Amino acid sequence: MTLFWTSDLQGRLGDAPAGTSLLKDPAHAWGELIKRSSLPHGLIGLLVASEVAAFMGALSSLINWGGSFVVNDLMPARFTRSGEKVWVSRLTTLALFILAAVVTVLFVDNMVSWFMFINSAMVIFLLPLAWFRFFWWRSNAWGELAAIILGLPLSILVWFILDFQSRPLWQGLTLLFALSFVVLITVTLLTPPEPIETLKQFYSRCRPPGLWGPVKQEMPGCGPSEPNGVRMLIDSLLGIGASLGLILATNAVFVRDWPRFALGG
Repeated sequence: MTLFWTSDLQGRLGDAPAGTSLLKDPAHAWGELIKRSSLPHGLIGLLVASEVAAFMGALSSLINWGGSFVVNDLMPARFTRSGEKVWVSRLTTLALFILAAVVTVLFVDNMVSWFMFINSAMVIFLLPLAWFRFFWWRSNAWGELAAIILGLPLSILVWFILDFQSRPLWQGLTLLFALSFVVLITVTLLTPPEPIETLKQFYSRCRPPGLWGPVKQEMPGCGPSEPNGVRMLIDSLLGIGASLGLILATNAVFVRDWPRFALGG
């Protein structure tokens, strides 16, 4: 989580290896990159506007998701009129925004630690869930719900209470990843599987590869089999390579690094 710059930033930056300077606060990295770019002012403005739009898009989608969760899953059934649901969603969105603002003002004093915490709670802890729900027929809603709910408190425990933020990054991430496996598998095996008809409908529609033997036995002659695993792996690697190349090429344009742009393209 560190970033090195050329020595012309020495006045505002800390100590670093010879010929470079270490940026004290990585939260300022993106701003410094924009400041040091050689793009025309119009393109810099477009880049900043795009970043703000992307940030607001992610923020609004998460807050709206919270409102939809309350309306569709927690709201009593007697509230059926669309107008009531709209007002509940609006109030939920407002409450979530105020709560997030209060937490930010009162508790956020280290952006890097909070960045790792948010990614742990929202991404790392849920990675096994993304695998199991498609490749293992036994995966059920109870296991998914446990992983989603416990991701937040366990991330707080690992990063702030046990203070894994002061250790090498891979240790905290590995611990959370392992905890996610344990929680997901344990809760799934202790709760009933999804109805077989639901599983058959899903398999018939998606043809997922992996551990779906018991479901396939219930569906003799169900049509074309699942895609070849090797072909799917190759397609995935090609997609990852294409995405990486596009990112490298796009970033190279901002610093006029044309060899890297050609390599990424």
